[in-house]
Amino acid sequence: MSHLALSPFTRRFFGWLEDVLAGGPPPVPAGEPPHLWTSADPRARLRRLLRERPGAPAAIMNLIGIEEVKRRLGGRWPAAQARVHMVAEQLLGEVTGPGDLWFRYEDDHFVVVFPDLGRRAAQDRCARFVERFNALLLGMPALASLGFETVVLEAGSVEVERVLLGGAPGAVPAPPASPAPRPA
Repeated sequence: MSHLALSPFTRRFFGWLEDVLAGGPPPVPAGEPPHLWTSADPRARLRRLLRERPGAPAAIMNLIGIEEVKRRLGGRWPAAQARVHMVAEQLLGEVTGPGDLWFRYEDDHFVVVFPDLGRRAAQDRCARFVERFNALLLGMPALASLGFETVVLEAGSVEVERVLLGGAPGAVPAPPASPAPRPA
């Protein structure tokens, strides 16, 4: 397992998460249109998931960035953004089930919660998504540079784990190319 200093994105996400758990109304910065992550629906669903499972050992959230695709597209990102999000959302629909929660956070990240899976099974599904998404949009990028972060909330503590797809120690093995089975 690879533990790391918090990235600027992860720090922003934690601020958002604290606000969500406090139950306050979603903040919308002045002059900015509302976004999915500021809307009430994903906030309420996440609060409900976390509160409905008080006996669960931990809440496991996976933060998946698509910034490599954004970086590689460069100035073409604004024109391609809607199509990139559509591909990501379709693939997320293939690796998640009806009880799972996922939503876009900012323009280049997704938050994925598998409330009925353990950490490793959730990471395997996210790894499958990351590999397929990047293969579709970038060809076959070097897996060692691809990964995501798993955030574990447990008994008042927070753990962040960077999961790498390549051959790094503690990395999730590259998933098979077949789609993930849907949960029962």
